[in-house]
Amino acid sequence: GSAGRRARARPPRRGREVGIENFVARRIASSTWASHRMVQWVTRTLGVSAAERLYAALNFTHFEQGAKLNDREMLVTAAVEHAGADEAAAREFLQSDEGSDEIAAALAMLREMGINAIGPRKKFASAISIKTVSSL
Repeated sequence: GSAGRRARARPPRRGREVGIENFVARRIASSTWASHRMVQWVTRTLGVSAAERLYAALNFTHFEQGAKLNDREMLVTAAVEHAGADEAAAREFLQSDEGSDEIAAALAMLREMGINAIGPRKKFASAISIKTVSSL
């Protein structure tokens, strides 16, 4: 009915509010753990500007193209193309558990604050969250 149509219209409308014009509402849900680790690694190794470029590319790929955020090939390609990461180093990083403790600590802190999900944010807000997570 009309309630169902309104519910389906909310994500695309919310997406447009934060700059996502072609929001794909029917994405395949996937774990974001690897993508969080990759952004954190890029922040630490290549800097916040590189991480911002990667974060924007991942948002586009996920929210507008429907890609899964745990697709390791997509993550490596995005890190190389958008952040300037070394391909072999990015692959090696994803095969390790490096950064997992930091991401777990950040998620625990967010849960304590009552935050259970983070959607797309404008560039300024994402820079703050990247800096916060990278400083843990």
